[in-house]
Amino acid sequence: MAPDGSFWLVDEVKHRLAHFDPTGRYLGQIGGVRFDRFHPQPQDLVATGGSLYLLQQDHQHFLLSYLRRYRDSMLAGMAPLDDGADPQIVANLVSGTAPVIGLGGGLAGDPMQMGQGRRGYVTLSVSQQPTVRPVDGIPLGHGLAVTGMFDPDRPDDRYLLSAISPESTAVFPLRFVATPAGSEHAKKLATGAGFQMQAVNGQRVAVWVPVSPSRTVDAERYGGGAWLLVFPLDGSPLIWQRLPDPGLSSEGQVRTLAAGPDGSLYVMLAARDAMVIYRVPGT
Repeated sequence: MAPDGSFWLVDEVKHRLAHFDPTGRYLGQIGGVRFDRFHPQPQDLVATGGSLYLLQQDHQHFLLSYLRRYRDSMLAGMAPLDDGADPQIVANLVSGTAPVIGLGGGLAGDPMQMGQGRRGYVTLSVSQQPTVRPVDGIPLGHGLAVTGMFDPDRPDDRYLLSAISPESTAVFPLRFVATPAGSEHAKKLATGAGFQMQAVNGQRVAVWVPVSPSRTVDAERYGGGAWLLVFPLDGSPLIWQRLPDPGLSSEGQVRTLAAGPDGSLYVMLAARDAMVIYRVPGT
């Protein structure tokens, strides 16, 4: 989402980056984006500081990552992502930050080293070398940053979110527990959960959390779903709500959450006839 409240979407069907106003009216497009398997493919898209940034991955060459910068709908820079010595995997971007922040996934290019090396949050650039620089966490302003990792003792259902300040680090353990709806007894199901920080609004972190029973028999009986977690570090209320089930498969959808202007947060879901974007109440 752009600072003026308009939306940019990766349109794989029409091979473009499409631009819409807040009411959904079509404004224009950026072409020349390839979606075939022989070229780097769009992976994620964010707008910040008056520019649009497109993350691409080359799946034919062991997840080599590239960053494109657009300004006024024109290509203003492109660079492979590396730390000055080795190419890096960058899995996704974080909406609502400046500079551009991505989640690094280790070394790219050499299949014997893929995934090794440093993981965590990095700043990204197309105008300097190295183009990838590690940071302690996602910056939230006023010297505060946030980062996280799955608990090594409970990697399936517990996440450790850390708030980092110049004076101290506070760790918040987040555990996800599933119980059958309408059950007479509070039966707890063995649960598997994902955790992806996709956007920040001030000192609030917006997280996409897919949750599903980990046992096959429970997953087939009860199914799973995705949830929105807005975790505040500024004293505002925590938000934990079930996201509507998409009308179509969302397996190919990389981004669900985006930060908007004035502290707003938006969710994008796939419907049968269009992508639906709505503002989260209370943001």
